[in-house]
Amino acid sequence: MTDKESASSPNYRVPALDKALDIIELLSNSDQRHSMVEIARQLNLGSTQIFRILRVLEERGYIHRESDETYQLTNRLFNLAMNQPHIKDLLSAARQTMLELSQSLINSTHLCVISDGSIVVIYVQPSAGEFSFSVKLGHHRPLHRSTSGMALMAFQSPKRQAELLRLSKLAATKPADDDKIKAELQQVLEEGVCARPSRILEGIIDYSVPILNHEGQAVAALGCPALTHVANDTPTPEHIKSALKLAASQISNNLNHAV
Repeated sequence: MTDKESASSPNYRVPALDKALDIIELLSNSDQRHSMVEIARQLNLGSTQIFRILRVLEERGYIHRESDETYQLTNRLFNLAMNQPHIKDLLSAARQTMLELSQSLINSTHLCVISDGSIVVIYVQPSAGEFSFSVKLGHHRPLHRSTSGMALMAFQSPKRQAELLRLSKLAATKPADDDKIKAELQQVLEEGVCARPSRILEGIIDYSVPILNHEGQAVAALGCPALTHVANDTPTPEHIKSALKLAASQISNNLNHAV
């Protein structure tokens, strides 16, 4: 920030809050626990600077301290996000339909919403079958690198879609081909479903369809991971697509009638 900007702009920074948020973001981006010393080193801070912050975060339930004095995030932030009225309405509109869908497809299903440039899984309905695959609650991935993200972006206004694609590329670690993405988005818009091989597991096809508001814009996506090689008595790809579309339409109706 320049001297001119400093003089003309009020400084609202709260150093302790900044440090607390840095700690939360560090732990959220790691798949392992960290000690106070490790946290301090990665944030370029002294241990004494973060000792009390860690204690407060622990007392408020945002982080958990293990017996070996390492820390990890709890689900408190996720649970707070799930308490938002529009998320509660969405879950209320979707749960029963997703239960029936998972039973009929003998596959797990999941519900995703947009979070900045990524999708985040807010609900998972397990399969009643003996074998199935499912995504983890809270899983997030750049929009353009997930079927649910593509389903969500395809059903947006051109301006909103462009902004989401920009944010999605910022969230990704690999460069993206805009022309290829836009062509796929147009295909998803025309077909009403996104289906493509999983980028994570071989032998899995990820399916996703949009859940629309009364203006025809996607507010969530309904997804289903399914095996590419299946037995004779399991749903075909076309059946999965059709069932997902019907379920999404039911959820959309439930949601829009509740508003």
